Amino acid sequence: MKRNLMLVIMLLVLSVIIFSCSEKTTEVLSEEPIATEIWDIIIDDGVGNGTWKLELLSDSTIVSSGSWIFDYGDNVEVSCDFVSTAFTFDNTNFIFNADGSAHHSGINQDSDFTLTVSGSINNGEGNGEYEIDFTQIEWESLDGVWSGTLNNGEGVTPIVTEPQLIKFEILLDYMDCNGMSFDDLLNSWIVPASNIVDNLGDYYIMDIRTSDTDQNGTVDYYDGHVPGAVLSSLSTIIDDASMANYPIIVVGYTGQTESLAVMALRLSGYVDAKVLKWGMSSWHSDFDHWTANCAQLNHSNWIAPPGEIQENEEFDYPTIDTDLEDGAEILAERVNALLSGGFQGLSQIDVLNNSTNYFINNFWLEDDVLTYGNISDAYRIYPIIIENFNPNETVVSYCWTGHTTTMLTAYLTVLGYDAKVLKFGVNSIIYDDLMGHKWSGSMNYDYEISSP
Repeated sequence: MKRNLMLVIMLLVLSVIIFSCSEKTTEVLSEEPIATEIWDIIIDDGVGNGTWKLELLSDSTIVSSGSWIFDYGDNVEVSCDFVSTAFTFDNTNFIFNADGSAHHSGINQDSDFTLTVSGSINNGEGNGEYEIDFTQIEWESLDGVWSGTLNNGEGVTPIVTEPQLIKFEILLDYMDCNGMSFDDLLNSWIVPASNIVDNLGDYYIMDIRTSDTDQNGTVDYYDGHVPGAVLSSLSTIIDDASMANYPIIVVGYTGQTESLAVMALRLSGYVDAKVLKWGMSSWHSDFDHWTANCAQLNHSNWIAPPGEIQENEEFDYPTIDTDLEDGAEILAERVNALLSGGFQGLSQIDVLNNSTNYFINNFWLEDDVLTYGNISDAYRIYPIIIENFNPNETVVSYCWTGHTTTMLTAYLTVLGYDAKVLKFGVNSIIYDDLMGHKWSGSMNYDYEISSP
């Protein structure tokens, strides 16, 4: 009787233990996952295969369960079912441990095992390594590589978008790698009239003066041009340049708009295109647009020598709005935009009176600032360090004459900056103070008149 009573008590205790374990297990497994994914797995490049279920729990951890089948010799398979401990991702990388049971078809034997899986998953694709150790000592351990593809579900594994290549960087890298850095583009880019007057036949001269500034009813080109020059325009100069059979020289009124045209030409493959310095103003006084624009202003926003330059800062790159991905194609699109926008110049009065409205760049050597001073609030970015330009403001650059800074303004415009040039440079502000780099008058060379 006592023996039977003891047996009943033991059965009751055991049932309580079983019930407790079952209740605990049910409690853990009964949590509804926030998200579930099912993955197809390939093991060792096809030696095995399987599936994963990945479940995201409320505490942001993940539990993996699955069934893998391995070829384990001739006509022998080992099937493994497992459930992992909870784990999380480190960006796209992970590692988890799991316990499971396996069946060996060759010897019809079962074995428990431990499994370690590591790797990387992103955007529905994954790969990595695994190791399995069986408790049956006669079973050899397994290790190798796995790859996986998301079959269905979402929200468990990482979706990390690859950062898009910034269009600005694509363009700048293309230009730098193809001899179009700003320093490259300024190589032998300007020529005075005296250097070409005796050998005009060695150049293809393109005149882009297409307006009637003297109001005589005749386009200025027809009123008089460098002998042999052909009529073009800023908007058509790239197409017109295809007719050139000699190095190109671009002629205009003052040399400034021509500098924009030459930048466009050089960025379009015409690497030996040049500007006629001072434009037609230097060729003959009949076309002088410089004298009237030279001035000594003594303006209060011109800081006297030794000047006071702002300390350069670093800024983010501008955004280039384009669907293109190829550097050459982006460049061609940007050159078209440059030419369509035309010459972007500001008067010296506008810049001096409103210096705080602009990001002003003094394109001079340091000694030049010490000698002549500078516009109030100006930076000095020389040589060009592109990160020093503010993409969120209108960049206004000035130099001696506006020639070089029109080249710079065109270059910055192509790169996506809102850039303008101070017209006529400091010849329009401190002309009397200048000891060089100043307008000195026309050469009065012969010119040619033609009819439309």
